Amino acid sequence: MSGGMLRICLLLSTLQGVAAAPARAEAYSGTVRIVDADTLWVGGTKIRVFGIDAQEKRQTCELADGRAWFCGEWAAGQARALYQGAWAVCERAGPDSYDRVVARCRINGADMGARLVRDGLAEAARAFSRDYLDAGKAALFAGRGIWRGRGQSPAAFRAAGG
Repeated sequence: MSGGMLRICLLLSTLQGVAAAPARAEAYSGTVRIVDADTLWVGGTKIRVFGIDAQEKRQTCELADGRAWFCGEWAAGQARALYQGAWAVCERAGPDSYDRVVARCRINGADMGARLVRDGLAEAARAFSRDYLDAGKAALFAGRGIWRGRGQSPAAFRAAGG
């Protein structure tokens, strides 16, 4: 093989290795500031927690006895009590249409989305992920958090102009 041909083969094999190397996910870390139960600031980045959907702050739900309660504000307050000021490490999981980064976030190694759904502070977002469906079912059947009564899904609330 000629020297020129050998260089081309080496270059191609090097480029193949680069193309096959896994891309590193974009990561964000910093102190958490809660906006609502599925949106937070991590350092200077606004993050939408992947795989979940939480009631909007101004959204109300109905308790089992028929009384209305501000479930969205309640969920945001509970998320704030759990995570405000904590150190989070988040990994980009996809795009978002509201100028936020969609990411999976971990606090002390624990998946934030899983905890929010398990505690009934958010719903599993079936349209985007199946990751938290079991946690969501367990919260529903146990009547935890937003599942203490009934209410409109966050997506339906937004679609209705809420």
